[in-house]
Amino acid sequence: MPLFSLCSERDHGIGDFADLIVFIDWAARRGHRLVALLPLGESGPGESSPYNALSSFALDPIFLRPEAIDELAGEAIEPLASSAAVDHGRVRAHKEALFQRAFERFRALPHGASRRRRCAEFRRSRSEWLADYTLFRALLEEQQYRSPRSVDDVSKCEK
Repeated sequence: MPLFSLCSERDHGIGDFADLIVFIDWAARRGHRLVALLPLGESGPGESSPYNALSSFALDPIFLRPEAIDELAGEAIEPLASSAAVDHGRVRAHKEALFQRAFERFRALPHGASRRRRCAEFRRSRSEWLADYTLFRALLEEQQYRSPRSVDDVSKCEK
């Protein structure tokens, strides 16, 4: 099942992890012991295929519910209206603006704040892949998701 097919009034135009919890509980009450999902890996802009993920570890933040992020708690967030078909670009743009606002608030937290400590612990516990992935994502964004066109272009990047 694709997660984006789970719709609710608060899903911002695409199913989300909170909807998945409700669905799993519903399935369990009906005797199901397993829910099979399409991949949930992060995809790049303009990409909607769950099979073209940027990472085999990183979940796509498009499936986060903004209201569940502490830095946005209590804020009146207007959910993006659902449509007949999922518009990944529209949903991603809507949520990324909210995530950016949450990130700015997170960065403004004092260095000793418990959320910052938990974030640092998460980064340490995922050190085998997270640092490389964040560098990869930063470079992708810097290059506006373009890949080198030739071996010569790759050589230039290495210099």
